This record gives sequence, C-alpha cells and structure tokens, in this order.
Amino acid sequence: MGSLKDLWNSVDETVRKGLCIALSIIMVFSAGYIIGASTNTSKSEATEVVATTAAPETTTTAAPETTTAAPQTTTVAAPETTTAAAEETTVQAEATEIGEGAKQFTFTVVDANGSETVFLVNTDEETVGAALLKLDIIAGEEGAYGLYVKTVNGTTLDYDTDGMYWAFYENGAYASAGVDSTSLTDGASYSFKAEK
Repeated sequence: MGSLKDLWNSVDETVRKGLCIALSIIMVFSAGYIIGASTNTSKSEATEVVATTAAPETTTTAAPETTTAAPQTTTVAAPETTTAAAEETTVQAEATEIGEGAKQFTFTVVDANGSETVFLVNTDEETVGAALLKLDIIAGEEGAYGLYVKTVNGTTLDYDTDGMYWAFYENGAYASAGVDSTSLTDGASYSFKAEK
C-alpha cells in the first residue's frame, strides 16, 4: 500500500479541488460553531454584519478575549445571543470605505494568518467581481469557469504552487457562483478567505 501522498497525487486535479472545496465548507460550518462559542471585544461603530448558524439548543460559555493586530486589520467584536432555533452573532468591525456609487456592500479579506481587512465598497457595477476588479482589490486569470482569483488585497495565492486558494463567500456562506458572475446585492457582505 502506497503513502497518503501517493494516493493524493494519483487523484485527478479536478477531484482534488472538489475535495478541498468540500473540506473548506465543512471547516466553515465548524468555524461557525467555534466563533459562536468565543467572544472577542472591540468598540467600533462602522459596519454591522449579522451571521446566523443553525445550532442545537445549548448554552455556551465565552472563551478568553483574543485580539489580533496588523496593518489594515480589523478586530472583531462578537457579542453572543443564544436562541432555541439558531445562534445569532452580531459582529461590529471597523471598515475602510472605498469607491463611489449608489450601491454599497461589505467586503472582508481573511489572509492565510487569519487576519481580517474589512472594506465598505461603494459602486455602480452589476457584479461583485466587476466592482472589486475596478478598485484593484482582486486580480486573476480567465478560466473555463470564469475568473480564477489569485490575488486579493495584494496577496497572491496559487493552489498549484502553494496549495492555497482564495475561497469566495456571500453573506457568510460559501458562494454558489464565481465572483465575476455573482450579482451585487446592495447591503450584502462578501469575502475572500485564504484556504488550503
């Protein structure tokens, strides 16, 4: 029997990417429960994002306070409210406002170290991808399935060389379409997260 690495290398690249995406989705849902169990503190008034994850009726206890700091990094406050049907966490974060236009959305970048940068984007573009491309926040290559985003907020990831990629999220859930074909919804939140 070969090693796990040999087995992984024998699997088709498309299947490997699909497995990575499936594992990322599982990690996102797991992280939702972890985030719901911990509380970070920050007193910012700029942007409010509400994330709801289904959870069984339980009582959770707050974990110790954690704060991260980096250039253009936002510390997130997560006061906790538990209900029987779902756990609702309200997150307030300081955001950098960019662009001009009638529509506005929140865009968050989570780098490989877990540091977050939050933008409040103003635009008249019709898709999220068009708005972010116009502001030079993202860059990539056109592929068979649309824009393959390799650079976000100046950080380049390439799955073929470093095993990491930019995962695109819409309102806290893994997006069902690429950034260049996702219609922009005024007031929505979108994010790119560095994932393996």
